[in-house]
Amino acid sequence: MKELKNWFLKNIDIKLISLFLAIILWLYIAGGENPTVENFIDVPLAQTNLGEGLVIKEFPTNVSVGIKGPKNIINNLSSHQINGIVNFSEISKEGLYKLKVEVAPPEKTQITRIIPSEIKIEIEKVLTKEVEVEYSLIGVPEKGYSLTDEPQFNPSRVKIIGAQSVLENIKQIICTIDISELKENLSRKIKVKAVDVNGNEIKGVKIEPDIVEVLISLNRGYPEKQLSVKPKIIGKPAPGYYISEILSSPPKFVYPFRLLS
Repeated sequence: MKELKNWFLKNIDIKLISLFLAIILWLYIAGGENPTVENFIDVPLAQTNLGEGLVIKEFPTNVSVGIKGPKNIINNLSSHQINGIVNFSEISKEGLYKLKVEVAPPEKTQITRIIPSEIKIEIEKVLTKEVEVEYSLIGVPEKGYSLTDEPQFNPSRVKIIGAQSVLENIKQIICTIDISELKENLSRKIKVKAVDVNGNEIKGVKIEPDIVEVLISLNRGYPEKQLSVKPKIIGKPAPGYYISEILSSPPKFVYPFRLLS
């Protein structure tokens, strides 16, 4: 035992230096195998704590994030593991704001840069408007059939909810009904949509309810309608004369038609 102690204490300074150098060498080799690296990754951007009755006019979908850490962790990171967050807790009314983007780094990593680190956001009030449901027909009924009357809706009016700028672009709430080769009364639930002046659907608006019951009644043959005869007068009588009365025979006539719109 004494010999082992003497061996350990002999040249102790040299042995401690050798141990220290061995540790440094091991750390150098380990660091070379898994060095610290930095990479940029596009991550999704989300919002939180937006007040009730407010809506974001436009919101970016992602930001670019510089992230630093061990190579094996950085190389295996994917965009869904990191989120950019914009906190709206201090916003209480509509307006234009510049807000900070926050990103929480995964374990053993650090965020070095966020591009952009701040974003400009326009906040609008949420408005509600009640409108009449309108319709668009596709096709025509089976030959020999026609619509008794215009389609009926239940409910006939719906609420549209959204930002003012979105509601201003809505021309109508429309229900598209396919009556191709229809030969019996129709009762069906159909989804309605908001469209602009060009007939393009407008997203970002809530419709309540967005499904209405459509009722269509059919007739055999074609309905008839009485139209009054209204003569069109061209020119004027000779000087000293005037028109005292205009009569037509017959005064009315029956016009068959197919109700398609």
